[in-house]
Amino acid sequence: MASQPHLQIFQTGYDAGSSFTVFPLLPKELRLKIWKHSLKLRRIIRLRLQPWSDYPPAEARQGAVSREFAIPNPKSYHIFVHGHQVLSRLFHVSAESRSAALLFYRVHIPCEIISAGDSSLGPTTLYFNPEYDFLYILPTRPVQALIDFLYDLKAVYDPRRIGLLNRAMQLQNLGRGLQALQPSDLDPEKRTSFIETLSQLHEFFFISSPNGGRQVEWPQSGLSENDVFNRSLPISAPSSAFERLPRDPRNIEADLTRVFVIGSDPRLMVTRWYRLLAKWDIHAPNIKYKLSLSFRPPKESTIYDFEDAHEFLRKEDEEWTATKNMYREWRIERFKDDPAGAGGVCEDLEIVARPAVGFWLFPLEALGPMRKEGEEVRPGFRYKPKRILDLREHWPELCLLDLY
Repeated sequence: MASQPHLQIFQTGYDAGSSFTVFPLLPKELRLKIWKHSLKLRRIIRLRLQPWSDYPPAEARQGAVSREFAIPNPKSYHIFVHGHQVLSRLFHVSAESRSAALLFYRVHIPCEIISAGDSSLGPTTLYFNPEYDFLYILPTRPVQALIDFLYDLKAVYDPRRIGLLNRAMQLQNLGRGLQALQPSDLDPEKRTSFIETLSQLHEFFFISSPNGGRQVEWPQSGLSENDVFNRSLPISAPSSAFERLPRDPRNIEADLTRVFVIGSDPRLMVTRWYRLLAKWDIHAPNIKYKLSLSFRPPKESTIYDFEDAHEFLRKEDEEWTATKNMYREWRIERFKDDPAGAGGVCEDLEIVARPAVGFWLFPLEALGPMRKEGEEVRPGFRYKPKRILDLREHWPELCLLDLY
């Protein structure tokens, strides 16, 4: 079934299994340029900070690290990196490629990686490039651990003392602790570092990845008495590296007319972030904001590789067929005077958008009106969220996750 056109995963043509046998014969200078170019994949690194006071002894956790694991401030936090295949493959190809990777990823952060199935890989190092990588810092309690980490990232880990440049965030990342934090709560050095970090950000992704929005049954859609299958909505996965296409090249126009936003209104993230900047008197007009939108499969269907992706798509297609059949008798009765309507939505599976594993990037204008930075909020004002968005005027970028 995976050979059917509508179930073939969209890729840009790169074949990870191909070989270039004459590569070792190239001049070293050219080989190093190729290694560096290969490293320029962007990544979203999911990172969690846990206070050392809450960190259990090593013997209490299988595969855990020792309490003596070295960090700059062992009384403050321990770093967990969540994700699949976080480390670049070039660290393991050859001594030459590893040397190139160490130069490219100049920031070396001691951490513990939590990979597939929440299993720990033990103590290791996160190799990080501030110019290419995004940090998605999960909610942190107490918030002081976040302040300490951002300070260390800039003053301790980064030899160029730059620190964080690109950030990704979900609504829960702006928790009460960060909202309640006052500038006067921090010592002057860390307060200055925190303000500098937020002021210098280059790109900021507001992430919306609900577990709905691809298959929407007609009672929920509100559009018609038909089910809707948004085949072009990208499917998320825990992989970190992604390829960024400036415009989604697939046949997605019809799906863009009915993008379902499930869960919290993404504009809440934006307004909370603006309030945080205003509170700290930060003016950062050069930050490039984007809305990241994707579909999150159920935990039992998490996609780690292409085999998982094909299996998920097979099951999803079976579910869609069963849903259409379930409502078919009802439609036949309801549309008995209009037989053409009894079949529900008709799809030409030869031309529908092929599925993509990754996420869309939209400009924030696609969400509709929202409060601007510094704008006064009327008492009692609340956004009226839209469940269905027509995004044809904001054709998205497509980011494809690196599955291997």
